[in-house]
Amino acid sequence: MRNAAAAEWILSLVAAPDRTASTIGDLVEEASARGILWFWSSVLRTACSYLWRDVCASPLRMVRLAFWGVMAFWWFSAAFGIAASLLIRVQVNSYTTAPAPWVQPMMQVLMCTGIPFLVGWEVGRRSASREVTAAFGVAALFVTGYGASLCLSAMQVRRIGVPWPGMEHPLIAFALCCAEGLSVVAGATLFRRRTLARRKSSL
Repeated sequence: MRNAAAAEWILSLVAAPDRTASTIGDLVEEASARGILWFWSSVLRTACSYLWRDVCASPLRMVRLAFWGVMAFWWFSAAFGIAASLLIRVQVNSYTTAPAPWVQPMMQVLMCTGIPFLVGWEVGRRSASREVTAAFGVAALFVTGYGASLCLSAMQVRRIGVPWPGMEHPLIAFALCCAEGLSVVAGATLFRRRTLARRKSSL
């Protein structure tokens, strides 16, 4: 059943493989009577319950990993920004021309996807079988930071008529925030899939 395989893949990100298989088996049996909508809503509820279980099992560790992920994002971004600025300066000095027009968009893409993906991978490596839960924690802090910036920007606009730096276009800022969060989760997901594949091959 194609739905069962996809659902098992989703649950395998947050639960042990043996528990995942038995859970999906039970849901498939019930779905024959209750329908596909019930099946997928149950899969999502089950995945959320596993995520919440991981948080409740070690809340301080999850918070620590989330803040570590945000700090790592800032460190990696700063290092990348410095390296890119030096590279562009060398290029301009060497050829006495402006950088190619694709350089700035490429840097933005790397800042919003590549670096968060690397952060997600590192968070997954440090989380000991709670990779996706820790990555969602980092993504939640990204969204919280966006919300705080939006509030500060609104206060500053009322006071002096100038938005908070980086919040001139709130919808674009929110889209970038979502891209960063999704990239973190993608990095942690890939790390977990690789770990599960290695365990399976070693059996």
